[in-house]
Amino acid sequence: MAAKVPNKPQWSKELLKHRKVQNFLAKQGKYLEAQEVKRIADRMEHLELQGTLAAYQAEVNAKEQALRAKQQAEMEVLLQRAAQGRDELQKTRAQDLERCNQRHANIVRELKASQKQQCLKFEAILAKRVTEFKHMGGNFQFLSQSINSNYGSLCLSNIVDCTEEAEYPTNNDLTSSSL
Repeated sequence: MAAKVPNKPQWSKELLKHRKVQNFLAKQGKYLEAQEVKRIADRMEHLELQGTLAAYQAEVNAKEQALRAKQQAEMEVLLQRAAQGRDELQKTRAQDLERCNQRHANIVRELKASQKQQCLKFEAILAKRVTEFKHMGGNFQFLSQSINSNYGSLCLSNIVDCTEEAEYPTNNDLTSSSL
């Protein structure tokens, strides 16, 4: 984090007093005494500057730590929200798949029932025609023309009777394969 160092530290009254004494002694020509006071004032200034920088760095570190904690909390909330959304999507997807499978099973059941009904109807008509055929003296040409022209489309010969149940993916298969 790029920290902005304070421009001017707040000097203590004691340091400012030593600087005044230093200037006063220098103006009076007491250079040795002024030099001694200057060394003391420089040491004080250095210590105060180090203290100011340490306090500033501690403040920056505390703010940085607070910011990191806030960002971590926000990240956890976002991750929870994402996980919740993902779970909801998986649940919705599983429900949609279940509905689709049920719809497919219903359609297959209806088609089987319709085919069975049409085949029964065709067999009844065929039995009736065979009976009529036997009463008329057994002309095969008449029977085949009658069946082909009137009732040939009743039985759907291309549809295979599906006696086994089709295997559909379950919700467990869906959730394990999507992860």
